[in-house]
Amino acid sequence: MYPHLCQLAFTTKHPHLCRRFYKKLLGYQDSGERAVHGIAAARIFRCKTVRAQCYWLTGDDPFFQLEIFHFEQPHSTDNTDNMLTRGYNMLFIEAPSLDEICQDPQLAPHMRQICRYHEQGTEHLLVRDIDNNILDIFSSSTSRTLTKPTLRGIGATVSDLDSEVAHFTKGFGLSECTTPAHFDPQFKRLSEQTQHSEMTRRSKALVCGSYHLQLTQYSDTCAHHTKAPTDQGVLNIALGIREHADFAPLYQSLLDAGYQPLCLPMGDAISNSAYVHSASLSVELLQLPTHIQARWGFPALESVPA
Repeated sequence: MYPHLCQLAFTTKHPHLCRRFYKKLLGYQDSGERAVHGIAAARIFRCKTVRAQCYWLTGDDPFFQLEIFHFEQPHSTDNTDNMLTRGYNMLFIEAPSLDEICQDPQLAPHMRQICRYHEQGTEHLLVRDIDNNILDIFSSSTSRTLTKPTLRGIGATVSDLDSEVAHFTKGFGLSECTTPAHFDPQFKRLSEQTQHSEMTRRSKALVCGSYHLQLTQYSDTCAHHTKAPTDQGVLNIALGIREHADFAPLYQSLLDAGYQPLCLPMGDAISNSAYVHSASLSVELLQLPTHIQARWGFPALESVPA
């Protein structure tokens, strides 16, 4: 039993534009929505009172969704341009053609290009979306077989790389994957500034089912804050399992690995969830059987592999 990346949550100030953008970019569809409020929600988002609307989008992956939050209370703080702010901050998207994305009239007005470059046979387009999330959209010769852009992974900036990797490997049982050192244009630009000339960068990647999670530590990250859950930008991820019997031992494994609970686990004899956090990142553990997953914004299925 290995958890699968089953959810990526955003906080947006522009719910309709955000949904329209990712439906167009990734070929996703609306799959439901719900109001978010109450004591449990306030604990999860670490604030006194919460009132928000949550929207779900899904694509071809039977156990994955985008979850988009729009907060009425508290109001979201703007997402900054500073990549040193700790938290989730990047999406890795493989596309059959970068030119088609750049020229798409429904996408181009809502993207701000950072740079475009080639590295080791792969072309990268680095942009910010309407909520200032960084998108690394890449394409190689093998990408041409794709029929549409496809989400491949999530990136995050952390304060202690080794500690965060240990949390995921010991707690969730994820494995590290070998990734070649790659050019980081944002790091290059920052390191050319006098105040950051001595800054260093370390990065590791973890396998989350068919996706990867890339964790990066910058040497002076300690000088920067951790993004609040209600701030505009990427909020968190959920790692999902199917079997009810696996939930309790996996949750205990998270606590043993050093994760701190945001609230008590919630659920029943059918499905359960728990929200935990480390020094830099929050993660939801979600146990959800296939026959009820449509209630929670996932594709309606009779059965999928566990």
